[in-house]
Amino acid sequence: MKNRSKNLATLSLMIITLLTWSDIVVGQEALLGKKVLPLCHRECMPICMKVIEATQDICEPACQSGCLQLQGRGTGLSASDQGVDMVIA
Repeated sequence: MKNRSKNLATLSLMIITLLTWSDIVVGQEALLGKKVLPLCHRECMPICMKVIEATQDICEPACQSGCLQLQGRGTGLSASDQGVDMVIA
């Protein structure tokens, strides 16, 4: 389970980076003037599935988290999203 969480976090970070570079969300929001989470998710899935050992079970939540992060809502996965102070040693 720990390995799956690590894979999910890695995929989420990679997807956020790829989507940021391609400006999918920013460009579509400017054109449509509305939220484009379904579009972001649809664009994300093919990118995620090209990753070695990626499965739909891993890519679905990774894309969902990445798209939420791009919209400025946080992923809900970090301590700061939960209102907890995080200390890094």
